[in-house]
Amino acid sequence: MKADLFRNLGLKKTIFNPNLNRVYLVNIVFLIASLYGCKSLQQEKNMESKDLKINDSLFISLPGKGTSGLLWEYKTENEGIVTIERVDYAEDLFKGTPQPAVGSSIPEVFKVIGTKVGTTKIHFEQRRPWEKTSPPIDTKDFEIKVTD
Repeated sequence: MKADLFRNLGLKKTIFNPNLNRVYLVNIVFLIASLYGCKSLQQEKNMESKDLKINDSLFISLPGKGTSGLLWEYKTENEGIVTIERVDYAEDLFKGTPQPAVGSSIPEVFKVIGTKVGTTKIHFEQRRPWEKTSPPIDTKDFEIKVTD
């Protein structure tokens, strides 16, 4: 009876073979592991390298979505190699010009100052500050090399 049902539905009885199900399960696990590896490769592609001299600075501009409550937060890998300051330039940007349209956002800018010779990584995450446990909307990584 079951065989007739499978034949009528166009299904092969071998699909329901327990030994084949194990093979499918192993393939699914392998596929998931491969996709996880792709994510770590994508994170490496997301890395941008910058060179900096001690006491010099550079600016990092990241796309803003402040009107939706999203802000960029950062963490550094090696403390003391750079200092990072959020630049608030909105007042200067719109002096003497019309205000931007309601709902539009401006980029968030960070000033990175080289303070000690070495290499560090800065990891930026864009999220709502009150949603600490949710995954970030966007990420960006920088490797900063500070020299004399």
